[in-house]
Amino acid sequence: MNLLSKLNSSSKTKTIEPREIFMTLPSKAMGYGYPRDVQSEVWKKWFDVRNEKKCNFENEYG
Repeated sequence: MNLLSKLNSSSKTKTIEPREIFMTLPSKAMGYGYPRDVQSEVWKKWFDVRNEKKCNFENEYG
């Protein structure tokens, strides 16, 4: 009986998009229940180019 094969066959697709990861975090601090639109835009742009050799971004939080 191969237990690892059973584990792999029922595994879920892993979330790798920054906004989706943020939204799945449990017990966020008050006032941080969702990312702001500007943050989501920066995360999206970064995610689209994350595999490029030189990829820099700046995001200000306050």
